[in-house]
Amino acid sequence: MEIKTFMDALNSHNMPIGLVRFGYDFVDPSSLMNLWLSMGRHAWKNDFFDRQVGYAGTIVNDRKERMDAYQVAERMLVEEVGGLFVWHTVLNQMWKSKVKGEALEPNRFGYSAWRGEQVGNTAFTLYIAQQSLPDSTGNLWERWFGKE
Repeated sequence: MEIKTFMDALNSHNMPIGLVRFGYDFVDPSSLMNLWLSMGRHAWKNDFFDRQVGYAGTIVNDRKERMDAYQVAERMLVEEVGGLFVWHTVLNQMWKSKVKGEALEPNRFGYSAWRGEQVGNTAFTLYIAQQSLPDSTGNLWERWFGKE
């Protein structure tokens, strides 16, 4: 099917079922959950889900509470079969502590995230440094995003 025909049918809610690839725009559950809000391209609608996603999006200073809130919304989405998630790509990577570059540096908000399979969306320059990163052991989440 031609992509325009497919997207027109999807956006007008005239498609009983379709397969759409998803690739995250940034490392946060809102990247996926916001797609399923009632005003989106999908015919599924749930007021509780909309409120829960809205609430989760307001939590910015407590990672656990934010993830828990999005998990409640995700459970509703899956249990009501608003979306059927067929597979999930997993990309495993190991990095030597001397690998550095703009793509691994914190952004203006202080977050660092390597987008492995979507490298086109990040800076390309990586290099091997003379010395290791100062904190190259321990919990990856804490190294990237700080302690809770």
